[in-house]
Amino acid sequence: MALTVGAICRAPRHGPMSITGAAHGRLIVSGIYDWYVADFGGGVEGVLDHLRCYAEADLKARLRGIIGIAGDVYGWALNEAR
Repeated sequence: MALTVGAICRAPRHGPMSITGAAHGRLIVSGIYDWYVADFGGGVEGVLDHLRCYAEADLKARLRGIIGIAGDVYGWALNEAR
């Protein structure tokens, strides 16, 4: 089964495409959004539109007041061999 961008974005909160926090109308998102910003619509508005597009209803409602991105993080442990 191939993973689509939509499937990845619907992954659990702690998946590789997660939103890890929000304050003062700005999100902390996965570093993947920074590294591949062009693939997510380019720029902050493109990333926010992408997040809103794939968000489930409860998250979509919380994203309405978001005006920007404060920063990004990446869980490097995802790259560790198992």
